[in-house]
Amino acid sequence: MAFARSAGEIDAAQLLLDRAVGIADQGAATTTAETAQNLRDCSLAVDLLVTAVDRIFRTAGTTGQSSRGTLQRFWRDVNAVSTHMAIQFEPAARLYATETLKV
Repeated sequence: MAFARSAGEIDAAQLLLDRAVGIADQGAATTTAETAQNLRDCSLAVDLLVTAVDRIFRTAGTTGQSSRGTLQRFWRDVNAVSTHMAIQFEPAARLYATETLKV
């Protein structure tokens, strides 16, 4: 069950990122609202990926923590990327809400 749920979250993250790429490819034609949506989607995708990888990592037990194993590297890389300021969900959510609701 952990693998199936995580695989679904990874697929959902990919769909969000695919949409974000399509909007970003518009270049200068991208609106401020679309930019806010893209930031929200990228941040949400990262949250989904962290959740999915954390679940798989926990399920693997101590075997997954082996320094020679790829799972610990994936876990470390995803968690390290998630700390980047540019993809934090809270500021992205604020910008999206402000832009969408015009408050």
